[in-house]
Amino acid sequence: MAPTTGWVVITGRRGHYDFCDTTRAYNLTTGAAFIHDSCSALALKPGGDVDFGATNKARMDSVKVGSIHVDNFREAVWMMLFRGEAEELQLKAEYYPLPAGLIPQVTVRTREYDSSSPGMWANTGQTSLTWRWLPTTGTGFVGDLTWPSSYDTAESHAASLLAVAEEGFVEKKRCTDERFPAASSFTSAKDRNLNEVAADAIREHDRDFKRASDKWRALPLCSAAR
Repeated sequence: MAPTTGWVVITGRRGHYDFCDTTRAYNLTTGAAFIHDSCSALALKPGGDVDFGATNKARMDSVKVGSIHVDNFREAVWMMLFRGEAEELQLKAEYYPLPAGLIPQVTVRTREYDSSSPGMWANTGQTSLTWRWLPTTGTGFVGDLTWPSSYDTAESHAASLLAVAEEGFVEKKRCTDERFPAASSFTSAKDRNLNEVAADAIREHDRDFKRASDKWRALPLCSAAR
């Protein structure tokens, strides 16, 4: 059953040459969405190294509030929680005609490392997002997610579900229907680390979330919510 309570906070860089450092919080009950993006493009020096000063100087920050389709997001969170437990299965047999005279043989491979076997693929456009789910009661969870796709099928599926949910974002202009909770209410020593997320990544996640939540809490409440 997909989770239906609490908040999920997702931080991390999306994109490569053109990128946004993102912090996004979603309410699993109401579908309320709070977004802080800091976007830029890599400025390169003549030798090809990144000019970090110029890159940061070109940043454009944006703060948005609105909603997403909560059922889509719940499905994404469910997959993010259980992707480490998923197994890739082939449900149907496939048949192929063999060339005349070819005699099939079965080869049993061990699980020992084989240097001749193909390795996993990666690309420079991949980034890592850190997410935390803090339910209304009980233990929270923290994990990571390769974005926008992964060599791992279950992880790629989780990323695609998240993309679908976020693409349904509907922005609410200038005000918010609910005051965003203080960042301190999201920290918990009882969080369970699902994907062996590095401590540095969690600290960076908390720092980015605190910075974004201060901006979200400063948003005015809509008149109907006062």
